[in-house]
Amino acid sequence: MVNQSQVKECLKNQIGIRKSADTNIPVPSAELQNPKSGLFLNSVHALISVDNIWSMMTAAGSIKRENGVTDTMILNEYLTNISNDAIIKLSNRIYVEKQLNTYSKSVFPDTKLYDSPASVHDTLEKQGRFVGFLIVGTAADISLAIKRFSTQFENENPGLKFYLYKDGVKDPISVLTVDCVKEYYPQWHEVDNVMLPPSESYFFGYYEDDLTGRALNKRISFKKPPCSCEPIEYELWKKWNRNLNIRAMYVDSNSIKSDRTLWGPGNEIYVDDYSWGLNFVFSANCDITSIFCSNKHLLVDALATQTGIMILEEMANSSRDNQQKNTLSQKAFYALDNKENNATGLLSQLEQKIKVINLDFGSLNTACLPCQNSGIVFGTIY
Repeated sequence: MVNQSQVKECLKNQIGIRKSADTNIPVPSAELQNPKSGLFLNSVHALISVDNIWSMMTAAGSIKRENGVTDTMILNEYLTNISNDAIIKLSNRIYVEKQLNTYSKSVFPDTKLYDSPASVHDTLEKQGRFVGFLIVGTAADISLAIKRFSTQFENENPGLKFYLYKDGVKDPISVLTVDCVKEYYPQWHEVDNVMLPPSESYFFGYYEDDLTGRALNKRISFKKPPCSCEPIEYELWKKWNRNLNIRAMYVDSNSIKSDRTLWGPGNEIYVDDYSWGLNFVFSANCDITSIFCSNKHLLVDALATQTGIMILEEMANSSRDNQQKNTLSQKAFYALDNKENNATGLLSQLEQKIKVINLDFGSLNTACLPCQNSGIVFGTIY
């Protein structure tokens, strides 16, 4: 798997574009005028300039906008969006053409955190807290996914909200609303593969003030392995323990915020033998995002070409209302393919640039490397 958000973050501001000599043309941002790689879209093809891009954008007349939005803001939004789209398109193509799926192996399949449910006699009194778990993927290049989670409450709780926070981020990154309609017994809820990248800390749980009734508590420790006298629990623990650090926690009612944003740093209180009526099914897969980040110096040339292609495609296919703009459209078509004069167009150039990219996998977690078949060796034992 590849975390596209992180790939965009690694490769952003790598490619730039020079400002126009015409002071009537909007000015690119400082980041675009000073790209980290030193590569400019202007050098990909002569047609790619702020002047031609703005001409294309205004071909149909003045751009409608909200109050306070300037030409410069519109231009930079366009350039940022097309840069992000180019990063995603190039990384997806490299993933396919370099057969990187061979590195995206499953580390462990869908695995429950623990097996047996809580006793109906073991309940927790509400105290107005946020209760849940700290979840951290501990292995480099291995991402976790929450596939399902279960609830076990003494009363029905339709429309109960569960919050996923990332440490250091103010707003919850996800709020899941589920119907908890089973009384006393566990009820499993499917989620859309909530992905947790490695080495990041997350908090998953609920606010006790939202809960009707009490949670049933499974007294289980996540600080130490289960007793070998509980073979199922022990086998589950062995599956996830090497790649997952999970701890029960709560935030006191005096420390939580009324707008449900993340509480202050260090306000978590960690406890053992608490499940808060929750259980999870996790999976873990190799995450090769770091390969794109550590090899970005090998990708920037192809990224510049990919971005240039996407701009020229828009020029070639956008509507034109005069002869000058029709000529620009024709030139953009030729720049992409160049079949008529037998020159190498940008599409062919990009294909060649991707072929010569030789990614370095030396930093990748060895658990994610493809199996090597060394074959049969014949020899003597003497």
